[in-house]
Amino acid sequence: MYLLTRIQIRELEHPDQLYNECMELIVKLAEHGLIHGDFNEFNLMIDDQDHVTMYDLPQMVSTSHPNAEWLVHM
Repeated sequence: MYLLTRIQIRELEHPDQLYNECMELIVKLAEHGLIHGDFNEFNLMIDDQDHVTMYDLPQMVSTSHPNAEWLVHM
């Protein structure tokens, strides 16, 4: 099985808005008691309208996990 992907490198028109959207995703997860566990540029996809989709969710942990604070600050 082959997975075909489209990879683009381009300059963002409003990187500050994309940053804010990423932070909002982190906050939404926390409001639901979750931490991504591996939130980085390799686990984000940006569409043609510069909206972000987060993936690679199996590493999520609860905000009550003993290492939760460390995972947020990694």
